[in-house]
Amino acid sequence: NNGDILPVNIFNGCENIENITINNTKILNNIFDTCKKIKSVTLNNTEIIGDSVFVGCRSLTELTLPDSLISIGSNAFQGCAGLTKLTLPDSLISIGQFAFNSTGLTELTLSNSLTSIGQFAFTGCTGLIEITLPDSITSIGQYAFAGCTNAIIYVSETVETIKDGAFAGVKKVVLKNYTRFDNWQTWGATEIVEE
Repeated sequence: NNGDILPVNIFNGCENIENITINNTKILNNIFDTCKKIKSVTLNNTEIIGDSVFVGCRSLTELTLPDSLISIGSNAFQGCAGLTKLTLPDSLISIGQFAFNSTGLTELTLSNSLTSIGQFAFTGCTGLIEITLPDSITSIGQYAFAGCTNAIIYVSETVETIKDGAFAGVKKVVLKNYTRFDNWQTWGATEIVEE
């Protein structure tokens, strides 16, 4: 389908979809939330992924995101346990709350344009080992990486706001030239060190 907007619930009840390519610029909420067999998704020209678009799609293992993507909504990929590797395009600016909560991610490359990560965005991603937050990040939401118990997360000096519990249970947070120590005690990381 070529067009601007892929409407809400358009694939509701289409439980046997396994592979799909989408050419819409905006994907509205709850599009594939009942498509539990979906394995492969390719997005072309997409700028916005709405809320809960692929929530609970446990079979999703391949996700191709376009260079046009600027926003991923709340709960967009929550519970996609089959999703293990993800490279976010450099066009991406924001990740909504719970967006990748409880996914199977083991490898994550964040966008060099990313400015904000919503609360609980990557909570429970226990397979993540190393995450380097790009210099573009200015805000990390509450409990954004909570429960990423095996992860070492590198934080740069550009982050202006880190909410309480952002790194709760994280193995280690490494601060690169970070000077804003106003609330580091509330971040919840097992270990915080300076590089």
